[in-house]
Amino acid sequence: MKKSISCLLLGLSSLSALPVWSATVIEHKNAQGQIQQVIINDEHARMNNEHNPSQYMLVDFKSRLMYAVDIKQKTIVTISMDKAVEPNLPKGVEMPKQAPVNAELVKKEAGSDVAGYKTMHYQVVANGKTCSDDYFSTDAYKIPYVDVFLKTMQEMSKSRKKMMSMFPMNDVCAKAQATLEPDASTMGMPMKSVGTDGEVRHEILSIKIDIPTTDETFALPTDFKTMTEQEMVQSIQGNIRKQMEQLRQGGQQLPQGMQGMPPTGHPMPNMPALPPQTPAQQ
Repeated sequence: MKKSISCLLLGLSSLSALPVWSATVIEHKNAQGQIQQVIINDEHARMNNEHNPSQYMLVDFKSRLMYAVDIKQKTIVTISMDKAVEPNLPKGVEMPKQAPVNAELVKKEAGSDVAGYKTMHYQVVANGKTCSDDYFSTDAYKIPYVDVFLKTMQEMSKSRKKMMSMFPMNDVCAKAQATLEPDASTMGMPMKSVGTDGEVRHEILSIKIDIPTTDETFALPTDFKTMTEQEMVQSIQGNIRKQMEQLRQGGQQLPQGMQGMPPTGHPMPNMPALPPQTPAQQ
């Protein structure tokens, strides 16, 4: 009996020896109704999606790197905030041209509480058309680690604008959201966005602080195949060329702005929906 108790105490002491860090945990629902979780401490962030539990994103604030991890494919795509990949389309494929949009953010009045935090109500307007009602919270922005996370995601969004221009937008409201840059330090954390049709496109469900985590929460798998963002883009471009050749052989005309999908085994990292591309004051 004494031996069993000793073994139990030894096991508990081993567990307690693991480093434990406090983190802020945010739960968020996107336009598809999927619940996404963001775990943030002073050095890292991890983004999980219940719809795709085998894929997650890790962010290293100090090294300014983001990692797209695919457990099923056992791959990791490394994305640098300082070394954005320039679009290099094959010969014969032109960058899509998009008409400019007059985007503005109109401040309204105090909004309803979201996840227990007071908000301010704004409206996104594109070419004079109201697109959505958006709610921001300055109190939520002051929560530990939220500011560094939002600033980092804002920088990542800015660094990828040229690459994202490869994907044309026909909806003026989508263009407005992409044109307006977030400024969470003055507006607060984006808490909720509702379209004119009443559909909730983004909503913070809960924010919890001082949640214990271990180093493993933010650790990268060591036995996965790693590839750079440049290598991922080259894979996409190779697939585009293959599709172009197939169209030519079939006597079909290549559509303008044709895009390819990554080959199997090369995951295309999805940028996290938290925070969405939310606008700042003009």
